[in-house]
Amino acid sequence: MQPEEMTTSRATTVGLRKWLITAAVLASSARTTIAQEPAGKKEGDKPGPGAAKRDSIYDRTADAKVQVAKAGHRAKHDEKRILLMFGGDWCGWCHELHDVFKTNTEVAQTLSSEDVLVRADTEAPNAAELLKTEAG
Repeated sequence: MQPEEMTTSRATTVGLRKWLITAAVLASSARTTIAQEPAGKKEGDKPGPGAAKRDSIYDRTADAKVQVAKAGHRAKHDEKRILLMFGGDWCGWCHELHDVFKTNTEVAQTLSSEDVLVRADTEAPNAAELLKTEAG
């Protein structure tokens, strides 16, 4: 690879990384917006459009601190960074972002080569504590 190609490649990776971080922040901020609405759904409420068609991408029972700790060990071993994505299966934007992570070749390649992705459900054990730490 020529020096100018390496510079272009690096610039593309940096730009893509900024986009990924922005997208993850937007996805996790959706929870903050929804949290300001009246709490909880009532039994019998209908799910939003497309909700029944979606596979689960978050584990609501997984301890968020444990997920981050495991990712930390893996990231250190593999010399990668951690990309922490807060959200929930109820979040349409989270599913959209997850689809981009899986289907966009450039995004998927960058994630797999540079990051350890952690998808933490905002309602999982210890998630609120992590959210306060990350936001504060």
